[in-house]
Amino acid sequence: MKGNIPADFVHQVVAANNIVELIAKYTTLKKTGKSYMGCCPFHHEKTPSFSVSPDKQIYHCFGCHASGDVIDFLSNYNGLSFVEAIEELAALQNLEVPYEATNRHGQKTDVTNKIYEALVAASKYYRWCLRYDRNKTEVIDYIKSRGINAKTAQHFQIGYAPDKWQSLYDLLVKQYSLDVLYQAGLIVSREKGGAYDRFRDRVIFPIRNRKGQIIGFGGRVLPNKDAKPKYLNSPETPVFFKNQELYGLYELKLQYKNPDQVVVVEGYMDVVGLYQHGYPFAVATLGTALSQTHVKLLFRTTEQIILCFDGDAAGQNAALRAFEMVLPFLSQNKKARFLTLPQEHDPDSYIQAVGLELFKQEVLEATPAADFFIQYLLAKYTLSSADSLAELIEELKQILKNVPESAYTEIIIQQLAKAVDTSVLQLKRMIAQKNSDKKMLNNERMKRWVLNTNKLSLIEKALSFVINMPSEVHIAFQGKEEIEFECVTEQHFILLDALKIIRQNNGLSSALLVQMLSEKYEQFRAYFYQLLQLPIELQAPQLIDELVAMLDKIIKQACQNELEHLILKAKTSILTATEKQRMQNILHKIRKT
Repeated sequence: MKGNIPADFVHQVVAANNIVELIAKYTTLKKTGKSYMGCCPFHHEKTPSFSVSPDKQIYHCFGCHASGDVIDFLSNYNGLSFVEAIEELAALQNLEVPYEATNRHGQKTDVTNKIYEALVAASKYYRWCLRYDRNKTEVIDYIKSRGINAKTAQHFQIGYAPDKWQSLYDLLVKQYSLDVLYQAGLIVSREKGGAYDRFRDRVIFPIRNRKGQIIGFGGRVLPNKDAKPKYLNSPETPVFFKNQELYGLYELKLQYKNPDQVVVVEGYMDVVGLYQHGYPFAVATLGTALSQTHVKLLFRTTEQIILCFDGDAAGQNAALRAFEMVLPFLSQNKKARFLTLPQEHDPDSYIQAVGLELFKQEVLEATPAADFFIQYLLAKYTLSSADSLAELIEELKQILKNVPESAYTEIIIQQLAKAVDTSVLQLKRMIAQKNSDKKMLNNERMKRWVLNTNKLSLIEKALSFVINMPSEVHIAFQGKEEIEFECVTEQHFILLDALKIIRQNNGLSSALLVQMLSEKYEQFRAYFYQLLQLPIELQAPQLIDELVAMLDKIIKQACQNELEHLILKAKTSILTATEKQRMQNILHKIRKT
């Protein structure tokens, strides 16, 4: 972290940057009275409705209602954080940002700068290897076989990581510390000491942030090689957060500030391949599912997102998750469409097969988001089956439960109500009931607790044991089946999370476990420390035996509660196939224990 920026400096930056001069770099402005008018850079329009006031140093669009100062403009237009916007504005005026930082933070800032430098040096080395390494002919032949020419390779700064364990390490360790190289994601530490290069014998694709800085790499294994995985990305680092970055977005915005649409694909080879064949409007997620941060970033760039997925089951599941992410953001000025490819194709191979013009036409005719979801549900479920119909409605509830009402949700409900032969009002009531139940449960779960040491509940005793001896719990539960049960209170959720954290991390102290739990349950930090203060009279072996018995009882209670709920529901409505199977599993578990 770079530390906070003093409020006085923020004021100085705002005063130093003339908003008219800044915005005129991005859209044409014409003086009209005391203000300047132009077409809004945040949405497409033919008649100017975007006003910039030099007196007030603010902007406002009468069409999409975007407004703000120079910081807001840069943040929204370029997708920058507040700090990034301040840094860019300060650079325009040759001002140095005076971060409010302690020595510790100051050292981190220096490390961050070194990380950026090391990543640039690594990129230069990878590009050098593509030209001069002994395997260059094989690598270049592969790149050419994918239809990528030298100009495109240069545009994306494609390189090659040589088939050696420490070539990059040996080069960079002369300039950068092991800590910097490790934090940059360039090397991997050996268990017995030393380190080796993360990327070896792979085609390398530098990943840039919105400012053009290299923040990581993607590596694609060469054909006929045994290395796995096929695609390898840098790990998350102090400068690289996968759910906040999109591969190819920087390169796209170099050419097009406000493209009519952006196609989201799954891999960087797809982005490069589409660009090579004349379609430069593609970006890719970096080994993660599409996130809401991605969606916000995309809608700052364009008004229309095209989500392009393979036609196989994995591609369709990814498409459904993407639909859940984009639905809350859809509006008249923010649209999403879905393009499903034939199973044997990815975007790169498909554009080669059908050609640029047909691909562009299919992008234009991609399925609107609401239609995609409706088609998905009607294809997945059999409307003539009561069980299947109930499952359809349940999935609809899950997708819409946290989404505000909009024209899109209205269309989905209307069309599905017609398809399942029920009224729109009835379908809305079912969804509203689900949301109401969920809200009541959340309100109950989020109550703050005060520990009554004279009357501990069973779940509190178990939590106390787990928090007080995480290392012993890790050893005792290593290799055993993961514990699961239906959660009723917040304590149940925390107990499951605590056990999961302990299972995944050996050698945890109680303090570190509380710290990790507090990141998710911040309001209960004091409660955790109360649990830590409870007197523990037994030795570790006896405590583990007690804990196992407690967990067994908690699981039985949870199963019994869930079974009673299902039995009660079965008396008033039809259980879904999933619920019937769940009931059988619970009965089997109860008989077994």
